[in-house]
Amino acid sequence: MARPSKILSKEDLLRAIKMTRSNRAAARYLHVSYNHYKKYAKLYKDEATGLTLLEIHLNQSGKGIPKFLGNGGKEPPLMDLIEGRVPVEHFDAKKIKQRIIFEALIEEK
Repeated sequence: MARPSKILSKEDLLRAIKMTRSNRAAARYLHVSYNHYKKYAKLYKDEATGLTLLEIHLNQSGKGIPKFLGNGGKEPPLMDLIEGRVPVEHFDAKKIKQRIIFEALIEEK
């Protein structure tokens, strides 16, 4: 039996748009697939501009989204994360903890 699909209201979409920097990130924020998000974002229009919510939130250039590819696609140096030179909200806390233990910066207990 197929699960009923999640209905997204205009308020849901506007909240996700406010909290994210791209349509894909907004779909992740709402815990739905990009295609599901896109279907509803095309339905609703912004009264001020007349554009759909999908068109308003386009970010094809990736402006403001960190790309950690400067070191061959690997994660940034651990000390940059610890000392705050790289924002940590883009990384999984469990992975950071494992890296700290693996690189012997703290003792495993």
